[in-house]
Amino acid sequence: PTPSPFRRRYGAALPSPPPPPEDFLGREVETYHVVESLTRRRRLVSVVGRGGAGKSALVAAVTQYAAERRFFPDGVLFLRLDESLATYEDLEAALKDVMVAARDKLQLRRSKNRPGHYGGSGKGGASSSSSQKGDDNNANNTNGTKATAENGVTPQQQQQQVVGVTTDAELFAAELDLELGSLEDGASPFEILAHAHCLVVVEGFEFIDQGDRSLLLKEFQECPKVSVLSSSREPLTRRPSPSAVGSDENSRSSAAAALARGVVETVVRIGPLSLKAAARLFARQCPQLHTTNHRRLFIAQVATHHLDVSSKKLHAAVAKLEEREPRLLGNAHSVLSSRERRVLEALGDGFPGDIVARAFDATYDGLQDLVAIAVPTDDDDAADADQIRRAQHRINDLDKATEERRRQALLLAAAAATTTKKKNTDDDDDDDNAKHHA
Repeated sequence: PTPSPFRRRYGAALPSPPPPPEDFLGREVETYHVVESLTRRRRLVSVVGRGGAGKSALVAAVTQYAAERRFFPDGVLFLRLDESLATYEDLEAALKDVMVAARDKLQLRRSKNRPGHYGGSGKGGASSSSSQKGDDNNANNTNGTKATAENGVTPQQQQQQVVGVTTDAELFAAELDLELGSLEDGASPFEILAHAHCLVVVEGFEFIDQGDRSLLLKEFQECPKVSVLSSSREPLTRRPSPSAVGSDENSRSSAAAALARGVVETVVRIGPLSLKAAARLFARQCPQLHTTNHRRLFIAQVATHHLDVSSKKLHAAVAKLEEREPRLLGNAHSVLSSRERRVLEALGDGFPGDIVARAFDATYDGLQDLVAIAVPTDDDDAADADQIRRAQHRINDLDKATEERRRQALLLAAAAATTTKKKNTDDDDDDDNAKHHA
């Protein structure tokens, strides 16, 4: 398909977003949810979690996946915010800087790759109409009948003089600026993004003031084919509690919340990694584990200890409970055995940032201590038995409730059948009486 004007002017030279870390693992479910939301054309998707949970890594993995498969034909625009970029104007300026740099880079590339050619159809991404103009001019040159005006100036040169440019690349850029709007002439980056089908990735959106954040979200919503992927510690459209802010600030936040009320946000929360994923990440990052065999042995001793029988029984009981009472588990610790909980806590509570930090600081003695605390104990068996007993009680209660609902449904069906039969009998008696009188 023919590239859009936005891609020809900016998108083909937008800087590549950062790649995910080499040891990105354990986030398959969250990645699926984010990708599915974006492919379903959700306009605002927020990855939410505490610091060190791996939000940036997840966003990077999703961005790379979407870019490789061209989910967004006009590319990906990446922004990373911090305390120095905390207002509407700051983000607008950052957007403008990225777009200007991409435009200048693409225009320079086009000038170098296709000198003397008006909007070539190579990697510079020119339109088919521009290519046709170049082909017509080449044909005229071959026939020796190059078109000229009365004063000896070609029509192309006349057009360049009208718009005040001197090269073919500048003329090509001027035509796209007329179609999209020029940043130098006061056009807002959001006005230009209104012509784009792209993904805007914003890390650190929580640094933006609540009022300015709502205005920015509304601006992005005005761009019909732009989706925003954000990473933050809290949902972007959540209204702050009145006790958290002063009266004046609270009134401004309330007005901002009312402004953003029409913005639909899809929130994907990420919690700690599973024990096995946490152990694998620790093993890969720990300098003390030199070989693949050392890492495999460590993971086997820490994540899946051969003596840990009670954990298997607990997971089986929880699986049965999940079949009867499906629910989304917001905290992976709720299905961990006592031993697994203790080991995961020693690995940084399952959060990638803490896991990597502890892996780098680990010593040989520290690794031995970690393996030692992973050994199951009698106390673990007792604690797991209590969890298994509670899960079994819950299963029994659910089974009883299900049986009671089934019994009530049978009683209602029997009562309805009796009522229908009685009504039919009464109708038959009425018909017999009517015939008798007749």
